[in-house]
Amino acid sequence: MTEPELRIEDLTPRWQEAAVAVLARHARHPINVAVYGPDPDRRERCHARLVRGLLRTSKMNRPIGVWHADELVGCTGVALAGSCRPGPRQTALMVPALFALGPRTAARVRT
Repeated sequence: MTEPELRIEDLTPRWQEAAVAVLARHARHPINVAVYGPDPDRRERCHARLVRGLLRTSKMNRPIGVWHADELVGCTGVALAGSCRPGPRQTALMVPALFALGPRTAARVRT
């Protein structure tokens, strides 16, 4: 039996929550302790909030998904030149997501 091939496509809004879950799981890695703290569940929740905010406010970026069969297994984005760092408008739109992280975590994310 052969394994299904990977499929790479634009990530449509229908897949946004699946993308948030894939990216948030990455925050469980211990390297993220400095930003989100020692609790892996909290790291995942905080990063999910941040990713949702970024997907909602990053209209100049193109999210791309990688599927194995019908499961989203990875995602990334392509940022237009000069748009990979949030500008003042995107930063303002991100305030609710940053505020939800708590003041200390939000300050660490912003630096």
